[in-house]
Amino acid sequence: MDLAKFVGAASAPVALIIAASIFLSNLTAKYVPLASRVRSLAEESRNDPEHPDRAASVDEQIDLCEVRIRWILRAVQLLTISILSFISTVAFTSISMFFPDQPLYVGVTVAAMFTGLTLLAAGVIIEMWENHLAKGMIGSELGRGTRSLRQTPVHDRG
Repeated sequence: MDLAKFVGAASAPVALIIAASIFLSNLTAKYVPLASRVRSLAEESRNDPEHPDRAASVDEQIDLCEVRIRWILRAVQLLTISILSFISTVAFTSISMFFPDQPLYVGVTVAAMFTGLTLLAAGVIIEMWENHLAKGMIGSELGRGTRSLRQTPVHDRG
């Protein structure tokens, strides 16, 4: 068994496990404040239903938050499976080093790596889409029911 070959073969999936874990952590960091934002918007909606423009903006933001949360959770699920695929890649790389004459282990290793990369790419694409959806929340917050910040004199801004 060639230890240098094994370390070289296992290092790429290990690096991908680390990268996917960091990405997963970043998605979780986005999810928590977004869920908190839904709670605060729902509270605002219950406490101040008298301003129809603001109520419409709050309802729109709640809907956008729900959609964004669903997309983030999809990306989290894909990244979790991706990490498991990369772990399988390392495991089957190890097994194939002990049984070099078994093409099945090499095939499973390649399939696990390809699956992990595909799921990681899908998670990145979903994250890009979720970032695009965030623009709608900003537009809604600064739209109807909010006085224009551009028309307010600088000395009046607190």
